[in-house]
Amino acid sequence: MLSYPGNLVLDQEGHRLLVAGSLSVPSSAITTFDPSAATCIDINRNPTSICSVIDVVDVSDTSPTASPHVHLVPVGRDAYGVALSPAHKVLYVTNMADQTSNAGTGTVSVVNLATPGQESEVQRVKVGTEPLGVAVSPDGSRVVVANSASDTITVFPVAADGTLEAANAHTYSVRAYRGEPLGASPTAVAYSPDGKLLYVALAGQNAIQVRNADGTSIPQPNFNSANSYIAAGWYPDALAVGSNPSGASGSRLYVSNLKGLGMGPGFDELISGVRSEGNVSVIDVPDDAAGRESMLASGTTQVIQNNNWAPLLAASHPAIAGNDSCRPAPLPGGGQTQANDVICQLSQNPALRQQVHVVYIVKENKTFDQYFGDIQATLPGADANPTWLLYGEPVTTNQHRLARQFTLSDRFWADSEQSTTGHSWTSAGYSTAYNELFWETSGGYDEGLRGHRESCQYTGQRSGPTYPECPEGPMSTPKSRLVDEIARTPGLSERIYSNDVDPSSPAYASRIPLGEWGFNGQLIQTGSNLEFPDTDRANLLINGTTISNAWDVRSGPPPPTFGQPFSLSDPAKFSLNGPGGWTDQYNSCIAGGGSEASCQASMPNFLYVSLPVRPHARLRPDDPDAGLDGRQQRLRDRPGGRRAVAQPVLEEHADLHHRGRHPGLWRPRRRAPHVPFDVRRARQPAGRPGAGLPPRGLVPVGAQDDRGHVWAACTDDLRSRCPRATRCRRR
Repeated sequence: MLSYPGNLVLDQEGHRLLVAGSLSVPSSAITTFDPSAATCIDINRNPTSICSVIDVVDVSDTSPTASPHVHLVPVGRDAYGVALSPAHKVLYVTNMADQTSNAGTGTVSVVNLATPGQESEVQRVKVGTEPLGVAVSPDGSRVVVANSASDTITVFPVAADGTLEAANAHTYSVRAYRGEPLGASPTAVAYSPDGKLLYVALAGQNAIQVRNADGTSIPQPNFNSANSYIAAGWYPDALAVGSNPSGASGSRLYVSNLKGLGMGPGFDELISGVRSEGNVSVIDVPDDAAGRESMLASGTTQVIQNNNWAPLLAASHPAIAGNDSCRPAPLPGGGQTQANDVICQLSQNPALRQQVHVVYIVKENKTFDQYFGDIQATLPGADANPTWLLYGEPVTTNQHRLARQFTLSDRFWADSEQSTTGHSWTSAGYSTAYNELFWETSGGYDEGLRGHRESCQYTGQRSGPTYPECPEGPMSTPKSRLVDEIARTPGLSERIYSNDVDPSSPAYASRIPLGEWGFNGQLIQTGSNLEFPDTDRANLLINGTTISNAWDVRSGPPPPTFGQPFSLSDPAKFSLNGPGGWTDQYNSCIAGGGSEASCQASMPNFLYVSLPVRPHARLRPDDPDAGLDGRQQRLRDRPGGRRAVAQPVLEEHADLHHRGRHPGLWRPRRRAPHVPFDVRRARQPAGRPGAGLPPRGLVPVGAQDDRGHVWAACTDDLRSRCPRATRCRRR
């Protein structure tokens, strides 16, 4: 077969195996493999250079020595889902990467299977972005598609020849409530055997949404919910249905949970791996109306509880009505937040936003307890477990100091388990389905044993041919990031010291040249950003210049740049105290008669700062928390000192390399409110550290946007809950 084999299905006679080639390949590779195959065409039926294929494998000869013939059928880019219609002898295929082609969005291909050996694509229609799952109703009259990056499903009527009636299609949102941000991530769809129900797997909400067969929702008015649900495991990504094998009435729904039950050791805590290795939920569905109603009511209750949606679904909740940021907000499990004067003032007087400055520092690769497991000694109310401490206060000295002085986000959570998805959660509040499904073969995490998907190395080897039109990069990018929201908010400015921003973003012009931030070979030898010390990065941000300490000792002698001065090319734009920097601009503004409020605009309102070096990889034993040392005091004493600079965020996450260090104390992961981060959610619960913060110095608030929302300090580790994230609960 050609390309990465993905989802597959047998034809109605059981003679042909139809396999989706999930990675696009050059058109020339298709005709080389199968000279009888057609060439790649785009949605307008014009020739194009790349596409994916359906591998049609002749399995009619079952002898062990058989050499099956494989015929290739070109379709759109990155074929993923496949669904067979025996009545029409066609195959429906979702093309999850066609938004990178001139289609501009995802598509569905219809492949005619009537004549073996002459299978061909006969139609391609547009749907939402990154379509994954596809299903055919039992009577063949409908086809439904899950649009993972649009949070929608599209339902098509089917014509007599099996083609789709695109003009009569309907698209439905699967979001839980009005105003919910992107991230429900519908990944799979299936019909009940009697054709009365439609199941939609919502990977981002750990739930199965149950709808009517025509795609319309089944409301649960007793719970203020417009939809009905069944609870699932962590990240449901595939569905199958069938009759109840026990002979009982009703049907059985099978749910594949990509990440199983969540982080933690296996069930015997010794030899069964980890709970995130994936599992299957088996759910019996009654066929009588009363039984189904009871099941959906209890399932909806469970999903609302798991996701903490109850206050959001209530008509009186401020995220829906009023959004009064000066009132306390309800907390899951009871209680409420404590009011904060700074946040209240910002909500009442939008002009003050320009005088608030937020520093959002991104670090990675550790869990909360690995850094802060020892902090109960000085913060007795902190939810910390010293059992899993790795780098305590002697190493993370300044992080502990910041936590004690300002606030500790010990009850923030996120869905990430390693760097690829972690950066998405940090920068966008969700991770794309593409990242979740393919990160192991996209970022080289398997050392190239299955090729390198992200570069379109399509032969599945450690090295091999790629092509410049590769569509995979845009697939891993969240549609909207935090920095995009700041860039679109009138009156706010920002600077980005990271690669967590995209060339098409309105925030891209505010990004520092990555070579000056140690993200490519300008000052480093091996291409790893870990060679570039965070102390150098901090010096550049504060002073606009540093003495380069970038050197990987494993690569031999130091590079010529080691020990040499290095300065930013534009210190006025990217540094606090560099020549012409924000301090100089502020002083010049004041000297020229400018007001305090107007001169505060000299410093950007939001700084997104990546400091990727681990604290245990610091340059010197006497330099703990590389990049988070006394330079924070200089940020605190920034121009004017009149309004608060937000606390540098300790942005951490743990990947699966560290998963065995987690105790077996975790319940199945549960989805927390996937909502715009209301300003009141930035407040600390009453009586928790950080309440009652002063109006000067570093204050843990975020940049409020024109909808009354705020992006607050948060982290993406497994013990910290970011906006729109998954909560784990201890027993």
